[in-house]
Amino acid sequence: DNAFANTDSFTSVTFPNSLTSIGKRAFSGSYNLSTINFGTGTLSIGENAFERLRYLTSVTIPANVVSIGDGNFYDCGSLTSITVSGGTSFKVVSNVLFSYDGTRLIAYPLALTSTSYVVPAGVKYIGAYAFAGNTKLTSISFTTTVLESIRDFAFSNCSNIVGALNLPSSLLSIGTSAFSGCSKLTSISLGANVSSIGSRAFSGCNLVTSISVNASNTHYKTVGGVLFNYDQTTLILYPRGNTATTYTIPGSVTSIEAYAFTSCTYLTSITINSNILTIGEYAFANCTNLTITVNLKLSKKPSGWSSSWNTNVLATIWLPE
Repeated sequence: DNAFANTDSFTSVTFPNSLTSIGKRAFSGSYNLSTINFGTGTLSIGENAFERLRYLTSVTIPANVVSIGDGNFYDCGSLTSITVSGGTSFKVVSNVLFSYDGTRLIAYPLALTSTSYVVPAGVKYIGAYAFAGNTKLTSISFTTTVLESIRDFAFSNCSNIVGALNLPSSLLSIGTSAFSGCSKLTSISLGANVSSIGSRAFSGCNLVTSISVNASNTHYKTVGGVLFNYDQTTLILYPRGNTATTYTIPGSVTSIEAYAFTSCTYLTSITINSNILTIGEYAFANCTNLTITVNLKLSKKPSGWSSSWNTNVLATIWLPE
């Protein structure tokens, strides 16, 4: 792992036929690497083995490769073409890399010029970093009715995808930072079957005014566009684009998740109820106009409270009962 990471002294690499495995992050950040010649013995390519290669324009996956980890070809800003030279493990459709059966979408080249993409029918998994950093796409939609997982950072910093994000009803899990930095999204709609949402999945989605959850979902719900767990004991995310200036956290809430209110710059006042037991890290960071009023049942701060996590908040007022 990391064998040649952050090495910029060579422009091409040719692997011997005796080499069977390329480790995780092996060439990560080898910025000047523009030509990759795989050997006939290469069977597996580890996670993020070829990422952040700024001059790589094309790559051919040989037929002998049977395993490719997530994160490959992430942040390869010049990449326009991925091809597969046979075999029964992988295929390419319109330069996008998939598993051979089409259930796993692995990598969408950053330098493709299309402004819209439809995730095709049959895709069950969108790999980590698959679309990350794409600034050309303005629209993403889903024809697949079997999508189960959008993995970590899959669409992070796709900063020009605009409008409503309507996720398919089959979706079960959304990974860490999966849509972080999608700064032009305006609304998010979650289906009935989502049961897991990773940390910061929608951080930096600063224009989102509301989040909705299908009424049949038994894991999450929204009230006034704010995302909670189903029984409303945990406040997960307050939409950054909500223009309300005041908010009172419901009395049922005992926990505020990390980053829940980060960068909610419209808010000038939040009242935290006396039942709050835990507050996650950076829950109120960069709420630059905010004063927090905390009503405490006990004369101690909730577990996890740290002023250093709540940078740029105007003031915090503690009101012991």
